[in-house]
Amino acid sequence: MTLNNSQWFGSTAGFYNGVATQSLRFNDDDSAFLTRTPSSASNRKTWTWSGWIKRSSITSTAQIFFGARTVGNGTYTLLFFEGTTDYLYLIDNNGTLRTSSVYRDPSAWYHVVFAVDTTQATNTDRLKLYVNGTQITAFNIATYPSQNTDLNVNSTATHFIGKQENQQYLDGYLAEVNFVDGLQLDPTYFGESKNGVWIPKEYTGSYGTNGFRLEFNKTGTGTASASTIGADTSGNTNHFTSSGIVASDCNMPDSPENNFATLNPLDPFSGTLSEGNLKYANTNSFKASRGNFEIPSSGKWYFEVLNTTATDGDNAIWAGVAHQDTNISAQPNNGSTTKFYGLYNDSSLGILSNGSQSSYTTNQISANGIIQIAIDTDNDKLYVGINNSYYTNATTSASFNASNSTESIDLSGYRPFVGAYQNTGVLNCGQDSTFAGTISAGGNSDANGKGDFKYAPPSGFLALCTSNLPEPTISPNADTQADDYFSPTLYTSNNIGAGGTQNVTGVGFQPDWVWIKNRSSSGTSHTLFDSVRAEGKMLQSDNANEEASNSQYGYLSSFDSDGFTLTGGTTNANFINQGTDAYVSWNWKANGTTPTKTYKVKVVSDSTDYGHGTGSNKYQFFKSDGSTGFGTNGVDLDLQEGGTYTFDWSDSSAQSHPIRFSLTNDGTHSSGTSAGSEYTTGVVKDDSAYTTTITVASGVANLYYYCQNHSGMGAEIRTNTTHGSTNFDGSNLSVSNANTTAGFSIVSYTGNSTAGATVGHGLGSAPNMIIVKCRSNSSSSDHWYIYHSGIASNAQNWEIYLNLTNQAYQNVNLPWNNTAPTSSVFSLGSLADVNQTSETYIAYVFAEVEGYSKFGSYTGSSGTVGRGTFINLGFRPSFVVLKDIDGGEWGMFDSARNTFNVVNKNLTAESTANEYSSDSNRDMDFLSNGFKLMNAYPNGLIFDNSARSYIYMAFAETPFKYANAR
Repeated sequence: MTLNNSQWFGSTAGFYNGVATQSLRFNDDDSAFLTRTPSSASNRKTWTWSGWIKRSSITSTAQIFFGARTVGNGTYTLLFFEGTTDYLYLIDNNGTLRTSSVYRDPSAWYHVVFAVDTTQATNTDRLKLYVNGTQITAFNIATYPSQNTDLNVNSTATHFIGKQENQQYLDGYLAEVNFVDGLQLDPTYFGESKNGVWIPKEYTGSYGTNGFRLEFNKTGTGTASASTIGADTSGNTNHFTSSGIVASDCNMPDSPENNFATLNPLDPFSGTLSEGNLKYANTNSFKASRGNFEIPSSGKWYFEVLNTTATDGDNAIWAGVAHQDTNISAQPNNGSTTKFYGLYNDSSLGILSNGSQSSYTTNQISANGIIQIAIDTDNDKLYVGINNSYYTNATTSASFNASNSTESIDLSGYRPFVGAYQNTGVLNCGQDSTFAGTISAGGNSDANGKGDFKYAPPSGFLALCTSNLPEPTISPNADTQADDYFSPTLYTSNNIGAGGTQNVTGVGFQPDWVWIKNRSSSGTSHTLFDSVRAEGKMLQSDNANEEASNSQYGYLSSFDSDGFTLTGGTTNANFINQGTDAYVSWNWKANGTTPTKTYKVKVVSDSTDYGHGTGSNKYQFFKSDGSTGFGTNGVDLDLQEGGTYTFDWSDSSAQSHPIRFSLTNDGTHSSGTSAGSEYTTGVVKDDSAYTTTITVASGVANLYYYCQNHSGMGAEIRTNTTHGSTNFDGSNLSVSNANTTAGFSIVSYTGNSTAGATVGHGLGSAPNMIIVKCRSNSSSSDHWYIYHSGIASNAQNWEIYLNLTNQAYQNVNLPWNNTAPTSSVFSLGSLADVNQTSETYIAYVFAEVEGYSKFGSYTGSSGTVGRGTFINLGFRPSFVVLKDIDGGEWGMFDSARNTFNVVNKNLTAESTANEYSSDSNRDMDFLSNGFKLMNAYPNGLIFDNSARSYIYMAFAETPFKYANAR
């Protein structure tokens, strides 16, 4: 059966070009490959190979392209991923390139271009290798052919795709393969960058004599023809013959423009994966493999699992969803392993509920029976079925309906899983309803017309593919991307000396928080600057010191439109600019230079003189809920220059008290109208709507707000070049500079030693992480206190320090007063480090934003080398910070210092040490959907030590919906 493109090949509307919408699956167990023997030789000095690749097997040799002059005589050209190391390797008997970067991300697509021109005078121009549009220049092996050497491609010998002569095979998917005979081309002929994402583009130039284009949009196998999977659509009719490829591998919808969920070989498991990571087999104990897509927090989702062998007690199958934190190497129905939900069948059938099996029946799943899993995350419901009969908790089968959910539970953080004992299960997330050719195709698409399922998904339920994933708020397909809000930036100091300046650019925006660390020299502190405290005011994450102004160690003297300016200190040991040392800065944008905010007021009876007159009434500001008054009257305000602020006096108590502005205290009143001293620059008055709006001009002197009709009601407005505005949500007045889109706020407040005091943060959603530092206590004993939602379910009872390697511990009333933060405030105990009378504090507050930031936890693994913990983030990370909360360091990794994997350049937040770059116990990979710790030993690892607990914070480079493999 052939499905139409509207069913299979849907990319995200408006983002992709519709060029690479299908693929060919190569299963190395089937010895699958393509071959063509050119009828005549052509240009063997100059040519270009381009293709999109999604790997399946990792740490095993994966052949991509092989051209031999004479089979078996040792002359060949070979492009492949090297086994055990995962280097990308080009070997020709005339020259060799082996990358020092590794490529072991099986959850998304790579674009690889190999461009040859041996006529070039410069040897490094003769062989060029590109990945995702970027030329690779770092190699651990690099030899080049002599000028004008004939290589082995374009000879009349057999050319292979997916195979090296009679040896290793490709295990994975290929899409949009182009070979251009006679031209050395760069990647821009085959792809383009769109808001930071490399996407396919149709090649429109000449292919030359032996050139070809393989779109893999046919279903036929075997012979070389225009109707088989090896069809050349370049116009040259240079068709390929397929071997070991079956119809179910052909014309797969998994593509660079619509990436489908599979099982994940990077998530440590026992058993074997095959058929493009959709088939899981296990003969040893009860084990499982987890998927590479996290179930989205909204929407309805559907997938199927085929049971290959009848379950009878000796053969077991189970399938459903498993949490990130659960141990998938443990039996999911033994009562001791939690966070498994779905269906289990061995000698009888049961529903998996949090690791326990309930409500047995005598039903069996027959050979080739289909398990159905439907997840409704909008309503926290999970449904399971077999062969289109769905079950309740009582395992009563029925047709699908909204009431027969087996579970009602928050399914955030869960991913598909397939488990087996002496059995095999095959996953279908919409890419193959034949389950690798085991049964006939079903031909049922989802509610968006995507996918191919054996049974029709329930109404409104969708396939797990990237084109169906919700559109992130921060996205390459949106107005703003991740690097509009966070950016790691590298710079080299220019030895400016005392009072000299250096402009650091390339951040991409004007930052509000800048964290700087010297990478080259030990003994130099981390330095933190933010726009709420103003330029020049420095804090250090590696100690408990108070805030320093215009430090002898150098300081940030201005926040600029594309970075910042540094001014040198009075000593040679400048923390921010020393000699010609290498530095990294991590930069966040809060509410920027032109914030907007609305303040709603009411009028209360109060004749107290707060320094602005003794009138009988005062303005009182509402909290952000619009109905609760702050409680203190006549409050002075902090407003940011460049900000636009609307004062809403529509409350019935305030409608006869129009708000106006003046340069003099309380303005001037004359027969009920203001006269002479009213300030009107940037002011819009709409008395019919009971609003007065002001855009605060640059350099304006302090203003006053007052009532047009009555004296003594107003107070002062401090117009600040620093960023942030008065926040009334807490019991303690604060100044918050909040970016609700990116979930980041900088908050300044003054302590009062009152347990239960609250501070408004302005994010509109509950924070996942809060970093608090006392700015003003000269005792140097006030630690950096951290709240992190991943520490424990009762995270508000725990504390940990940024400036120490201490173990997290419970302290019920301190510092968070045993109260979880809310969408508007965080709570404080009476601990001096966070809430001492008259001391000033700064807080950096983060709320998780799907596809952009994540704050979680994990337990270290006890696997073998290369089988360490995998953390699914839902995005390709740009910055990851880890902490061993059982007592260990803070590790800081980013994509600027390691542009390719392995990510091994590590700084520690609590230490003045220079950068680690050669300690493999700290290695990780950044991946399209998260990160993976690489060298898992039972003991000795820094960030993946067996049975130890870790927390993390991470920010995105690209959401998984659009991410390429890294």
